[in-house]
This record gives sequence, structure tokens and C-alpha cells, in this order.
Amino acid sequence: MDTKKDDALEIIRFGREDGTPDEKTRKRLETKFKLNSSTIDELFAQVDAEELEANTK
Repeated sequence: MDTKKDDALEIIRFGREDGTPDEKTRKRLETKFKLNSSTIDELFAQVDAEELEANTK
């Protein structure tokens, strides 16, 4: 995966840990990384899957 997406995933993870609303994180990703909604949805889905996996261990 490219650095931009890795950085975006870290922003999502940090936002979740910090209690930042997902909508605010989405706007940040759109502005900072110029990502489209579809890509942002995929990144959030990846983080959701990671959280689900972590919670089932």
C-alpha cells in the first residue's frame, strides 16, 4: 500500500482512539489527501475490520 493510504489509515485509527467523529476525519482525509468518498469508505472499512478482529481475540 502506498504511503498516502498508510498515513490516512493512521489518521482514522488515531481519530477513533481520540474520539474524533468519523465525519470530521473524513473531511480531513478529503482535504489533506484529496481522497474520494469511495476510497475513504474502503479505508474506514479496513479499520473497522481491524477493530473487529482485535475485539474477538
